Amino acid sequence: MSERNGDGFPAYIHDGCTLDGYIAEQSGLYPAVDFKYRPAIRQERTVFYERIRKAPSGAAGDKEVAQAMKHQLVSWDIQDNNHNALAITPPNILRLQPALFERLWEIIVGNQGSDARPDGPTDNEEESMEVELNAALEDSTPEDYTAKN
Repeated sequence: MSERNGDGFPAYIHDGCTLDGYIAEQSGLYPAVDFKYRPAIRQERTVFYERIRKAPSGAAGDKEVAQAMKHQLVSWDIQDNNHNALAITPPNILRLQPALFERLWEIIVGNQGSDARPDGPTDNEEESMEVELNAALEDSTPEDYTAKN
C-alpha cells in the first residue's frame, strides 16, 4: 500500500518528511512562490493553534503563526525588492502580502493543498518517467520493459 495519494502527498507524515510546495501567482496580489516545507502533524497543529488562541492580541497571534511557519519552512524563492533571496524569519514572514501569508499557512498546516505547477510533468511524461524507472530497476531498456508489460 502506498503512503502517497494520486497527487504525491503522503497519507502518513514520517519524521523528516519534506514536501515541495507551490502557490500560483495571483495577479495584482503576489507572484508565484516555490517552497519546501515540513507538513505539520496533528500534534504540531494543536500546539500552534493553542499558542495562537492564547496570544494576548491579534498581532501577537500573527507572530505565533510566523514563528510556526519559520519552524516548518525549509526554503522558498521569495526575494526582497532588490531581487536578493529573502531569509525565512518571522519578521520577513509577517511582511508577506496578507493573502500569500494566509495561503502559505493553510498549506503548511494541511488545510489546503499546493497549486499545480504550470510547468509540471504531463500525464504522458509521468508515465514515461515511470517506465524508465521500472526499466532501470529491472536493468533493461524502456522499450524492453514496455514490450514485456
